[in-house]
Amino acid sequence: MSLQPMDGSIGSTKLQTPLDNLVCSPPRLRTRTFSLLAFLLVTVLVSLALLAGVSQVPFHPDESTFLFLSGDFERLFNSPASMAWQPAQSGDAVQRYRTLDAPLGRYLVGFGRWLSGRPPLPVDWDWGQTWQQNQQAGAMPNTGLLLAGRYSLAALLPMSMLLLFFTGRRLGSDLIGWAAALLLVSNALVLMLNRRAVSEGLVIFTTAWTLFSLVTAKKSPWQTALPAGLAFCAKHSLGALAPVGLLAIFWQPHLSLANRFKQAGLYTAIYLAVLLALNPFVWAHPLAALQSAADARRELAYNQVGDRPEQALSTPGQRILGLVGGLYLTPPILAEVGNYIEDTRLADQLYLDNPFHRLLRSLPASGLLLVITLFGGLAALCQAARPTQSPRAGYRRRALSLVLVAAGLQTAALLALVPLPFQRYYLPLVPHTCLLAAYGLEQLLIPIKKAARDRQNQPRTASEIGERDLW
Repeated sequence: MSLQPMDGSIGSTKLQTPLDNLVCSPPRLRTRTFSLLAFLLVTVLVSLALLAGVSQVPFHPDESTFLFLSGDFERLFNSPASMAWQPAQSGDAVQRYRTLDAPLGRYLVGFGRWLSGRPPLPVDWDWGQTWQQNQQAGAMPNTGLLLAGRYSLAALLPMSMLLLFFTGRRLGSDLIGWAAALLLVSNALVLMLNRRAVSEGLVIFTTAWTLFSLVTAKKSPWQTALPAGLAFCAKHSLGALAPVGLLAIFWQPHLSLANRFKQAGLYTAIYLAVLLALNPFVWAHPLAALQSAADARRELAYNQVGDRPEQALSTPGQRILGLVGGLYLTPPILAEVGNYIEDTRLADQLYLDNPFHRLLRSLPASGLLLVITLFGGLAALCQAARPTQSPRAGYRRRALSLVLVAAGLQTAALLALVPLPFQRYYLPLVPHTCLLAAYGLEQLLIPIKKAARDRQNQPRTASEIGERDLW
């Protein structure tokens, strides 16, 4: 077998190495490679800064509850059946938590605690007691236990950045990926909630993973089932993403109808398997357990509104204003209720004194970001609705459409389910808004880049040529 010349010369033979592939690759590939390497470096630097500031986030009593319940991590492997719902234990506080909350957050907090070699918090926080009484009862975690739980969630933020970066790339450009990831990591709500030992860090990560899988799982769209199932196990309101995975499967023109139904069945089976595996709560009495969960959630919402009737979002208009205000306009709310305002005042003030923790929460900045997000959503909708014959443009159109549907369904779910303007309830929308704002920013910069290109390619006048030659 003869070796063919690879450099175009006659009679010469050159073996091409991976380094040659990079050096000799087209300029666009070299630019994207450099962009990726630069982004990875920025992600490492940002991660170090974020992890260094974990201890600065003010303590929230919900962290005690998650550390108290984190013993479910060991139970999941040692005795999962012991977590099953039982009618005789209807008054048990731990069983009530399992009926109310998705389980993945307490598992991850438990994993971080287990890695550090610490036992669960022995006592849950009692909101009917004072701060000092809870401390004396042992409901206040020590620094080591608290940080172990927090780091397990904070470590997910760099991965969420990477997922949004690659999702933005699939939507059109590196600029979208960069902007989406930086908007995420500078979001004041993410910085606060993603560095607490609660489930919100998982909400961001599983949402970003699901969006990434929607735009990348082209040949095997059923792969979205795993992140979508984990998202539901992180926060029940993320169940709104499940139908988008099915839409991604049926929106595959290269697949036969029978193959689409086959993949949809596989998607559904994997999704339900994830839910069943992570929720031993339903193993013994599934229907009664689900009914109990629905009743408990309805009772909680009723009690929350009853305790704060002045904050209740009663009309669609109020719910929209609550969502927009929570996502963009109001400053970070470190505690939703005022039981312990005096006890945390100093820590709250020290945290908010850092301007980075309030970034883009001023009215002008947040208003501008809201406008760019809405513009990005409108531009993406127009692009998705535009017919095209190009396979590449068609793929981008499909990706934009799936992201828009996911954002729309998640918004509808939150408007329907959230009765009070608690900021953390709106956190599932943050990855969506980051992508749409990044897309809007790219669309705004297109005319500027085009004008600069046209100016660069414009023929020079005689005087300009003479002046350049003179210099």
